[in-house]
Amino acid sequence: MIAALVPAMLTLTLGALGLGRQAWRDEHATWQAATLAWGALREHLSQMDIVLLPYYLLMRVWIVVFGDSVVAMRLPSLLAMACAAGLTGWLGSRLFDRWVGLAGGCLFAVVPSVSRFGQEARPYAFAIAFAVASLVAVLARRWWLVSLMVALTGLAHLVALLVLLAHVPVVLGSPRSGRRPWSIAVGVGLVPVIPIAVLGARQTGQVSWIDAGWRSLATLPFSLARSAAVAGVLAALAIVGVLGREWDWRLTTLAVWGVGPPLLLFVVAHDLFYYRYLLFVLPAWALAAGLALQRRAVAVAAVAAALLLGVPDQLAVRRSPLPGDQDYRAAAAYVAQHMSPSDGIWFEGYADHRERLGFAYELRGRAMPTECDDCAEQLWLVSNGPNATVPGGFTVVQTRSFPGITVYFLRATPT
Repeated sequence: MIAALVPAMLTLTLGALGLGRQAWRDEHATWQAATLAWGALREHLSQMDIVLLPYYLLMRVWIVVFGDSVVAMRLPSLLAMACAAGLTGWLGSRLFDRWVGLAGGCLFAVVPSVSRFGQEARPYAFAIAFAVASLVAVLARRWWLVSLMVALTGLAHLVALLVLLAHVPVVLGSPRSGRRPWSIAVGVGLVPVIPIAVLGARQTGQVSWIDAGWRSLATLPFSLARSAAVAGVLAALAIVGVLGREWDWRLTTLAVWGVGPPLLLFVVAHDLFYYRYLLFVLPAWALAAGLALQRRAVAVAAVAAALLLGVPDQLAVRRSPLPGDQDYRAAAAYVAQHMSPSDGIWFEGYADHRERLGFAYELRGRAMPTECDDCAEQLWLVSNGPNATVPGGFTVVQTRSFPGITVYFLRATPT
């Protein structure tokens, strides 16, 4: 129990730090989908994001009950990530011993990306938790639970179903035979996932921005951890831990889990190779690293070292806005402070209309200016750069720049 409880609490504690940093565009998309009218949601899903339907439905209910503040929207992910850490510790204690589970679970908890995606209103934390839970269920030979966890894993994120590769060594290597019941359980679990997968295959255009090359594969460990230092610690400890043990099906499980999905995805579905989609392999690396930490003092020192070495990256994933993102919160607050009820607003930026959605979220609950480019005497122009196209008939009165976004206050030119 302690092997699960301590990592879970450590993840909750670290994840709570900076939980209120401003939302970014993917989280704005979650908010939009979770608050659209049902008809508008159907229209939205007919064009994109059908694979996120289960998560959007969950968030729809959650927001009705707990509200749509950034902290409220992120709490489900934080709780799911804490469960993932606890399950990682539990799995390690079942596969090896309590210390391996405890050390592996705590190492997982201090990885910067665990905090990063535990603080994100997207389904990645759920995919990790369900993927680990599916392995726990296979190890326990709870076939109904295997079906449930396989279904939930696929509904959280289709790519996370590659964790099934790690099921195979467990099924083949454990003393009790389970090939047939496992096959049936997995088949049953895939039934609710297949329709989502089929519909999602028609929307591949929304991942057309992924451009994975050999460099993406080579740098995957650093991307997964969001920290070169922490990735190096995990890799070094994993090598020492694995080499220090006699090879058996348990090590095969960790190896297949940690390495198999990225390699298979890179070769077979190159256009889906993106580090966020592969976060579910992190627990395998954490448990492999835990194998090197058999003594209490060594385990505590290693976890503390990983935490301290990762401090700069822990701070980076809590910046508001995130590096490279737009400061919607400050820009929207500026407009809200100075706008008049009769003002208009116009957005000129990225093709995905992220500025419009960012302002809609930050100004939710307030009177939003009418969106137009010629319907008011005073107009707020929001752009992603300093060279916006000013609508005809208006003069720039004031310009204010924020990270990644520029706001122009325009006034109609007297005729």
